[in-house]
Amino acid sequence: MKKQTLVSIIIFMTMMIGTVGNVFSVRADEIVTTDAIAGTWYGNMHFSEANPVQRIKLSIPAGCEPGSACGTLLNYSVQCTWEITYDGFSNGAYQYHFSSTLRGSCPAGSAGSLTLLSDGSLYRVHTTPMFTATGTLTQLPNTGK
Repeated sequence: MKKQTLVSIIIFMTMMIGTVGNVFSVRADEIVTTDAIAGTWYGNMHFSEANPVQRIKLSIPAGCEPGSACGTLLNYSVQCTWEITYDGFSNGAYQYHFSSTLRGSCPAGSAGSLTLLSDGSLYRVHTTPMFTATGTLTQLPNTGK
């Protein structure tokens, strides 16, 4: 009888820990600023519709909250720069969309996500109606300028 009671208690505690863990992960997805990913990032993007690799530079300031125009992305290959609007943190990733085109003739409106990896790099997935671009970005050192 004692063994069954102990097993029941262990099962109950496991369920409670899982429930509490889910509550905390939901709360973590509510409002998260861009502090953890602030900086200038560089890397290559790989495109789903073909094999080209395009170099980008992503700049994100600290302290941006969901709904804020927050940063820029430059694609060197197509010579376009977009303004980024930070949409919030969801499913472990920072969500954004291109809110306007600042330079070049590339359209705005498409969206993506940025996931901070354990090695300190940033994994980017960007989706448009025509293609998906993915790549890992490395943070440039802050030169203090």
